Amino acid sequence: MPYAPSQVSFNAAFLSEIKEDNQRLQELLSETEIMFRRIPRHRYSVEQKRASVQRLLKLRDQLALHFALENAFGYLVDVIDIAPRLCNRAKAMIAEHDDLFLELCELIDDAEAALYDEGNAASVVNVARDYFRFLQKFYDHEAAENALLLDAFDSDLGVGD
Repeated sequence: MPYAPSQVSFNAAFLSEIKEDNQRLQELLSETEIMFRRIPRHRYSVEQKRASVQRLLKLRDQLALHFALENAFGYLVDVIDIAPRLCNRAKAMIAEHDDLFLELCELIDDAEAALYDEGNAASVVNVARDYFRFLQKFYDHEAAENALLLDAFDSDLGVGD
């Protein structure tokens, strides 16, 4: 049987950059989660509000880089070429990047509103609640991307033989 090279290939430098980006993104997601869990629910200082805005801004910038790397190197687009049956799932994953990014931007707007409205502690509680919802959506998105890539590799390499 002749050897047929795999259609899936990755650049080592790209993988290194993705790995570093992903580590930094995970750190920021975790640090932000801890920050929102630690601040008291009844009273928020201006410093805590400002810190939440600054942390969310850093997270937004890192998320933009994360999605830009994924989109620029097109490994989800490669899935469409390798396994056309996965096309709709891949397109949905790509579209979710914009949705998730915009959701985080709205969260930043809410955090900034809470910062400038010092008398409304409930607004910070809402920002924290919305962050946890965003975090779950993001983790679900990443898990779905990983499952999609595994399905594509299974199609490309073949499994079960």
